[in-house]
Amino acid sequence: MRIEHSILGSIQVNEDQVQADPISISLTDSILDATGSEREAIGAPGRPVAHAVLTFQRCTVFGIVQVHAIELAENSIFNDCLNVARQQLGCMRFCYVPIGCRTPRRYSCQPDLVDKPVQDDFARARFRRPKEIDAARSRSNACSRSSRRGITANQAMLNWR
Repeated sequence: MRIEHSILGSIQVNEDQVQADPISISLTDSILDATGSEREAIGAPGRPVAHAVLTFQRCTVFGIVQVHAIELAENSIFNDCLNVARQQLGCMRFCYVPIGCRTPRRYSCQPDLVDKPVQDDFARARFRRPKEIDAARSRSNACSRSSRRGITANQAMLNWR
C-alpha cells in the first residue's frame, strides 16, 4: 500500500503472520494521527505488532507505532513511541523518535544527538490543520536549530505546505 500527501487516522493491519509475508506500507509527505498519544497509529487488532514492513519519508506520526519492521524512515517525526519486532532490519535517518523506543539502527536522529532532550510546543500539541504544525514550529524558541531543520539539503523537518 502506498500513501502520499495525505492526512489520515489510525491504520490497523489484519494479516496472518504465519501464512503470509509482511505487507509493505509506504507513507510519503503525510500526517498519521491516532488522535491520542496512548492510541495506536499503526497496529494490529488483538496482536502485539502489525505484520507489516513500513517506509516513512517526510511524515509526522501522532500515536504509537507497533510493527514487524521498518525498512526506512527518513526526515520524519514520531511524536509517540515507535516499536519494531525486528531491529536488525532497516534504518532511520534524520528523524525524531522519543527516548526508550525499540527502533532499527539510527543515523543522525534526535534526541540522540543532544545532551539534554528538548520539549517544545510541537510535542505537547494536538493539531487539526497542517498550518497549525508550521505555526507551532515557528513559535518554538526552545527547540534547537538542528531539531527544526532537516539535515539533508537544509530541508525543514516539517515541510507540510
